[in-house]
Amino acid sequence: MIDLRDADARTRAPSRLAQFGIREPHLPIEPRAMGALRELREAGGPDKSALAAIMFEVYRRFVNEHTPVFASLLRLVADEATPLPLVVHCTAGKDRTGLAAAILLSLAGEPHDTIVAAYTQTETKIAGPFAAS
Repeated sequence: MIDLRDADARTRAPSRLAQFGIREPHLPIEPRAMGALRELREAGGPDKSALAAIMFEVYRRFVNEHTPVFASLLRLVADEATPLPLVVHCTAGKDRTGLAAAILLSLAGEPHDTIVAAYTQTETKIAGPFAAS
């Protein structure tokens, strides 16, 4: 189990897996867009172009600022000592986890179109407070 949540998310919802002896490496990816997204929501809902700009910036930061985290994830996956099956998660399971899954699928040889289709499907499958309104 690899936890990509930031420190605040881990504080708000701490993992209970250690009590079962499950190791959970913490590889934090700080999304840093939540404040801007909350402001949009409080202002009456996100304008699609503003939302797209924020999410573009989020993904740009994932790549530019969190390369070492993704490198650590790849080392863990490649390490024969890492117990399998392996679960990677964040708060909603779409953006940080989605990018991590896309990288892993790409390295495993999945076609680009298949990866994009699988990622796009998360928008329709996500539930709860993270569902698109």
